[in-house]
Amino acid sequence: MKSSSTPRHTMTTCCKALRSGLAPFRVWLALLVILLGYTTSAVAQLDTGSIAGTILDPFGNVVQGTNVSIRGTNTGSVYSTVSSSTGYYVFPSVRPGNYDITVTAAGFKTEVHQGVIVAVGASTAQDITLAVGSTSETINVVASAQSLRSEEHTS
Repeated sequence: MKSSSTPRHTMTTCCKALRSGLAPFRVWLALLVILLGYTTSAVAQLDTGSIAGTILDPFGNVVQGTNVSIRGTNTGSVYSTVSSSTGYYVFPSVRPGNYDITVTAAGFKTEVHQGVIVAVGASTAQDITLAVGSTSETINVVASAQSLRSEEHTS
């Protein structure tokens, strides 16, 4: 029986590529592309912070499906989201500065927290308790939110 020369030719070509250094070049090129991708995304995240919290009713129960919006007091930029089934909301990547948070939900008064401060690399925790009433009624609160920062300890 006569054997085919194709597998032998393919094997020879692969061996020649490995010997010539072509394969290691491709590996280094792939690693370089991956490394540049990670450093670019890391740089993009360094100049933002976040705002997150939970929406509660007067009894401490979570309120789901509330409309939450933030407005930058210096820029006028407005971002909106809806609280989850656990009452949680998050604005994961916002520019540093002062923000006003407005929360509206059916059966509750509109809640406005003013002066929420976002710092670079910090997560600002802002839990909001809604008061029962009409959405046409507004409650203004001057915020004093807590910024959460992670610290690294060395021995």
